[in-house]
Amino acid sequence: MNKNAAALLAALVERAESDDTDEEFDADLRKFDNAPDAMKYMRRAAALKRGDTFLFGSPGEEKTTAVFLGFTGESKARGAFFDKENGTIQGVNCTFSGIWFPDEVT
Repeated sequence: MNKNAAALLAALVERAESDDTDEEFDADLRKFDNAPDAMKYMRRAAALKRGDTFLFGSPGEEKTTAVFLGFTGESKARGAFFDKENGTIQGVNCTFSGIWFPDEVT
């Protein structure tokens, strides 16, 4: 990771960790056709690393792109995203089932 990307990520982490007004996103539960598909999803979500891109949203709804910052003590994905409405970077704590990956969303 280059110095600029590392500095940006550090700033995002600091901003998200210092903001007590983080959005809480509790997604509707995702449905899977079988246990192997569910396990594949859980392994992929658990393997997210700081700085990875993920999306959050309920099935059938528009998703929001975020930068992964880690998991909270409640097993929620902690991320930072650009809020289009007010032009700021916001934090989000997203339920595990609300995590989507860019290749899952068209």
